[in-house]
Amino acid sequence: EGLVCSLSHQFSKKTKGKRRKIFRAIHTASTAHADFTFTRANGKTATILICASGNDVLYQVKKKKGDQGTKNSPLVNYKGTLTTDHEAAFVKVTSKHQECLIHALRHDRATIENEPDSIWAVKMEKWIVDALAYWNEVHKPDGQPDPKRTKELLNEYDSIIELAGKEYANGIPKKYFRDGYNLYKRMRDKKEDYVRFLHNMEVCPQNKDPIKNRCLICGA
Repeated sequence: EGLVCSLSHQFSKKTKGKRRKIFRAIHTASTAHADFTFTRANGKTATILICASGNDVLYQVKKKKGDQGTKNSPLVNYKGTLTTDHEAAFVKVTSKHQECLIHALRHDRATIENEPDSIWAVKMEKWIVDALAYWNEVHKPDGQPDPKRTKELLNEYDSIIELAGKEYANGIPKKYFRDGYNLYKRMRDKKEDYVRFLHNMEVCPQNKDPIKNRCLICGA
């Protein structure tokens, strides 16, 4: 009955109304972010689903990630654009998915390290950095979209993917490292998931807020 023992229960009870409000706000938002993370509870691994939109962030404890993890969350029947990594359960949530380019950049840089002869990965690293810089410029107080620059980035993306196809035609990497090859296939087959932010500047291409310099998912 002491404060420490009942703290979780009190917190849950007192924030119920606010959590419902945040749930609805995220569910109806035109753009949102989602990710799974893990923690320890009573000596066991626990899964946490984090959904965010703007300043609204909701944490939900789940038994498992994947399709089970998205149940009873703001993602059920979500109609907006969702920015995530390439977790299959998130991709299935909505037809309007934006891949987090920071995640893609990590895989790309690993490709550069493990495939030293890969030219496409070097070019893609620069493309991602340039594309994020362009999006950030547009979202400054006096920023405006530049149709010419947008077209250039889209054309450059296609050229890099074409180059990757030619490089991998000479041989697929060994099984010990397929991240680069898998990234290429995703970026080739799911192009719109990587460039949606260029067609709709309201969509955020990363899980980090460039203005506040914090993670949109965890706030760190």
